[in-house]
Amino acid sequence: MHLNIGPRSNVTPCCHFDEKADSTSANIFEISVDEVNKSPQWHNIQKQLLMGEKPIGCNKCYSD
Repeated sequence: MHLNIGPRSNVTPCCHFDEKADSTSANIFEISVDEVNKSPQWHNIQKQLLMGEKPIGCNKCYSD
């Protein structure tokens, strides 16, 4: 439902998302927010969460 723009201009689904485990992140200077929201990678994360699956980039929250 939101996205995070980090200090290095990287865009991830949230501030806890492990971008090293999942190459979904993008750079806000290279792609627009609208393009990020429409990307297949982000739709895949949303689909996984809706199906009760655990996206690999979300492992930190699941382990906490």
